[in-house]
Amino acid sequence: MSELREYGVTTTFNFPLVEYGFTDFKKESPAIYAVGDAQIKKDATAFGNTSNGFAHEGNGVYSLELTAAEMQAAKITVTVIDQSVSKEWEDQAIVIETYGHASAQHTLAAVADAVLGRNLASVTGAAARSLLNAVRFLRNKWHVVGTTLTVYEENGASPAWTSAVTMLSDRVTGMEPT
Repeated sequence: MSELREYGVTTTFNFPLVEYGFTDFKKESPAIYAVGDAQIKKDATAFGNTSNGFAHEGNGVYSLELTAAEMQAAKITVTVIDQSVSKEWEDQAIVIETYGHASAQHTLAAVADAVLGRNLASVTGAAARSLLNAVRFLRNKWHVVGTTLTVYEENGASPAWTSAVTMLSDRVTGMEPT
């Protein structure tokens, strides 16, 4: 089971527990948490107990809250293993990848850098009212002839889109993209 959560922010996630030796969820007699049943591994550290225990939400689905400190890792692995001699449920593992921080698994800055630094000439299939066509007006060649504005693609020769404009003397006072 895999989750994507924000780095360093308290989070609660749900997971099923399956009756030991069976395929059904453990719902008739809900599992009772004991210290050591839920353990956490942050990046390359050793496993240790979670700060909180899990709780039965109903129908064999359980929840576990991880603290903000427990969420300070790129990749977090949580195991839910019955520590008692006569096991009540099958072992469970949850992998959490984090985002939104320089130390997270997914920094998102790389995504933003890729989007903002991408050569617009390599983008294909843009819709008429897309971000690409809006940015073309800011960066690419454009001109007004009569009452028609033409914005060009990145090659400077092919029209990307046109618009009727409203003129007042020699100034453009309005535009209606088509």
